[in-house]
Amino acid sequence: MSRRSALRPRRDHWQLARHTRWAGARTLVGGDPFRAVRLTDRGAAFVRSLIAGPRGTELGPAERTLMKRLARGNLVTRPTRELGSIEATLVIPAHAAADDVQRVLDSAPRRPAIVVDDGSPVPLAGQLAHDAPLTVIRHDEPLGPAAARNAGARAATTPWVAFADADLVACAGWIAALGAYADEVVAIAPRITTEPADGLAAQFEQAVCALDMGSDPRYVSPSGFLSYVPSAALLVRRQDFLDAGGFDEQLRVGEDVDLVWRLADQGVYYEPTVVVSHRARRSLAAALGRRAEYGVSSGALADRHPGLMRHGSFPAQTAIPWLLWIAGQPMAACAAALVGLAVAPRGLPAIPPAAAVSVKARAQLRSAEALSRMLTRPMLPLALALSLLHKGFRRRAAIAIAISALVQRRSPSGAIWQLLDDAAYSSGVWRAAVLRRDPQLVLPRLRWSRR
Repeated sequence: MSRRSALRPRRDHWQLARHTRWAGARTLVGGDPFRAVRLTDRGAAFVRSLIAGPRGTELGPAERTLMKRLARGNLVTRPTRELGSIEATLVIPAHAAADDVQRVLDSAPRRPAIVVDDGSPVPLAGQLAHDAPLTVIRHDEPLGPAAARNAGARAATTPWVAFADADLVACAGWIAALGAYADEVVAIAPRITTEPADGLAAQFEQAVCALDMGSDPRYVSPSGFLSYVPSAALLVRRQDFLDAGGFDEQLRVGEDVDLVWRLADQGVYYEPTVVVSHRARRSLAAALGRRAEYGVSSGALADRHPGLMRHGSFPAQTAIPWLLWIAGQPMAACAAALVGLAVAPRGLPAIPPAAAVSVKARAQLRSAEALSRMLTRPMLPLALALSLLHKGFRRRAAIAIAISALVQRRSPSGAIWQLLDDAAYSSGVWRAAVLRRDPQLVLPRLRWSRR
């Protein structure tokens, strides 16, 4: 199937989300962020029957409420929906050539479109064609993508706007596919991959596409695994977008993260069966430079969202064993892990003791993998310095990074590209941390609680 295809294989029934498990007869544990949900006997029986396979009957009001609650907690994933009928205007912020913009227009036939020409070297007015109403707004000087998107959203008159960057490659139908989920959220994002091409930049971005949020459908949780979605392709409810203030026009990078964090409580959904792609940057240096800019934006995001802009937040009980191990204290690490397992039933009283121990063990492994990942993103400069100074740390860090790469199932070449990406991003984060004198940007946060 072509990477330009608007739809990937469908989910034909409700499923437990990745890392979600039954703990006993009627308790679900997992989700993002982690939680334990105890159901009634009837509710548990219904959920089990629903995830067993396709159902031919419609859900009743109580059933819909239950499944919506579980889905919003990322405990279950919903079936793929049919194409939606939605009134949406395509908004393209463009500092680009007309041919690029025309390709994006062609991905949304019979939909009104607004192109915001953000100071393109050659004005776009008069060079574009569309089979529905088309408006071109011109900024004589580039004001940035946030200002361009805001201008387009203000000029639109439909209930929804579909933002699409000028380097987007998509097939007709992608907006309708996202619109199928519009009844429950204020924003929906597709999966974004990199368009195949020749050259080092394309190889790099295909291996580590910064816009690709993965294959799992999820609701965005600013403190969870899926903490944001990019605005390169994003369907948003226009009035909620405007009420939230739109994109922050002072941000040239990271404006999508800021917006999504402000909208997350109202519901932002990521649907990876809808796939679009973007064209790679022209050079590897440009691609790496952009990754560094993403890292620098963490400083401005920390100013606007205190406490949210952290690259890792972990329950202390699950993180301390790894921290002791990486510090060269393997016996203390084992002891801390065992203590955590021993007290797990007290921290999770709603589920059977054996299930609580199993949940805690999985949490320890997940924290270890995520903390290992942090050694190269964003702690790479610190990890390199410690490795040069301490042979034991160098050995343990190499083991942790290798295990992390295996968990991510990366090939040797993919691991190299990922390390290059991490180095560029980390350089930006450290620059922001130094400028703000804020080490919290690069260090993990430990949450102290009974769990």
